[in-house]
Amino acid sequence: MDSPYEALNAAKQEIRLAKLLAGSFEDDIEVTLSTSPLSKELRYEALSCVWGHPNVTRPITLNGHTFEIRTNLEAAIRHLRFRDRDRCNLRQPNR
Repeated sequence: MDSPYEALNAAKQEIRLAKLLAGSFEDDIEVTLSTSPLSKELRYEALSCVWGHPNVTRPITLNGHTFEIRTNLEAAIRHLRFRDRDRCNLRQPNR
């Protein structure tokens, strides 16, 4: 099976940023990932993705691939998703 994302390069000091695509509460969850250099100017929202029982999962679409996430994370994402616009965890620096 192809991976929905590439491994991070530790030497480049990068992080993954997720974009949660808009949708209603009941719609399938779709997320895209990108990488960004880690810097002091970078502002983002964060949500832990490793809580909940590891064997109780639900599918989402991640970069066009089916990917299993824990049910607690799936429920949180449904409540955080915007109906009318994508939610990107990247925010502009405060100036």
